[in-house]
Amino acid sequence: MPPFKIVMASAYPKKTLASSGSSIDKVRLRVKELFEIMPQNSAFGRSRLALFMSDNKNECDNFMKYTQTKFFAVLTLQEPNKSSSFGYVIPDQDFSNNSDIDWSKDLTEIDRQLFQKYNVTEEEQKFLGVVPH
Repeated sequence: MPPFKIVMASAYPKKTLASSGSSIDKVRLRVKELFEIMPQNSAFGRSRLALFMSDNKNECDNFMKYTQTKFFAVLTLQEPNKSSSFGYVIPDQDFSNNSDIDWSKDLTEIDRQLFQKYNVTEEEQKFLGVVPH
């Protein structure tokens, strides 16, 4: 059976996600508005960009959780090309049940795991604005 697909508009994906006074919260809101899980046996044209595909719906749900983390939002804001690139500095993850990240946890805990995995200190998190000063 064909995979589930997570898609977004293909025109200027970075600009669409991080526009109008970008902040972590605004990126997270835009992701919710723009990313969509398409069902199996669905198709899309050139107006959409596939970000992730899997035969396993749970892995797609875990990818969507990843896109709601502060970790993901901060990296989206760090993309080098402000108009069209997307994903150059965002590390891919294992979204399966065998992952080193426990995707069953809430977003705060997933963020903690991601920051720990990539050795982002609390001081660096404060600088990035992901934890209160």
